[in-house]
Amino acid sequence: MRIRTIKMPCTGKEKMLETERLILLKPNKNDRDVISEILSSPKQTKYLPNEAPYSQKQQKEYLDKRIAHWERNGFGTFIICLKGNLRIKLGFVGFE
Repeated sequence: MRIRTIKMPCTGKEKMLETERLILLKPNKNDRDVISEILSSPKQTKYLPNEAPYSQKQQKEYLDKRIAHWERNGFGTFIICLKGNLRIKLGFVGFE
């Protein structure tokens, strides 16, 4: 695994971690799609604090908090993208 920080020309995002097949990026406002896909799913949210799908307002707040955490602390949640196509977002992972 390599750790680098560079601006990705196709997304404008900073690349943070890279494996053989994945790139983990800092979240931004354009990641609402993957956040929504996961947080609107009853199966995915069953074991989260909400224990149910998140409303659109809650999803927006969730993403805004992840972005703000990075700005305050310099670490946090990553958006997981397929290395061969950064438009394919597989999910998110991180720690706060």
